[in-house]
Amino acid sequence: MVKIKKLQKDLLSFKKIGLDSMVFIYQFSDHPQYGQITNVVMELLGKKKIKAVTSVITIIEAFVKPEKESNLAILNEYENVFQHLPSLEILPIDWPLSRLTARLRAQYPTIRIPDAVQISAALFKGCPAFLTNDNKLKKVKEIRVITLKDYL
Repeated sequence: MVKIKKLQKDLLSFKKIGLDSMVFIYQFSDHPQYGQITNVVMELLGKKKIKAVTSVITIIEAFVKPEKESNLAILNEYENVFQHLPSLEILPIDWPLSRLTARLRAQYPTIRIPDAVQISAALFKGCPAFLTNDNKLKKVKEIRVITLKDYL
């Protein structure tokens, strides 16, 4: 059973949250297990009740499948979401974010670079939490890492 009320309460208390790519990928694919959870996130963002931060890594990862399939309708839909979703900030990988990512990666060498970039984007923008579905990222102590699985 999905813990919708707890998720809403947590997200509203964070006010601003870092989002991993899989939050968007699960939303776009209407994932049978996690779709309800990502719907809550997107609804709160759409109503400007919370803010979210992600990096361009999300764009890269989310667009691979529709690019592979040359699915113009889906590509246009994704573009619209990323360019018009209220309260979503997408950070470029610039010098400050790269340096923060390098420091994080030095401290946690088993974390993959794309994951380190995503967490660094959230840290850079002062997010108190980062939403993912990757339990391995919970080892990062600089930010509260929560997983979609936490709300099942």
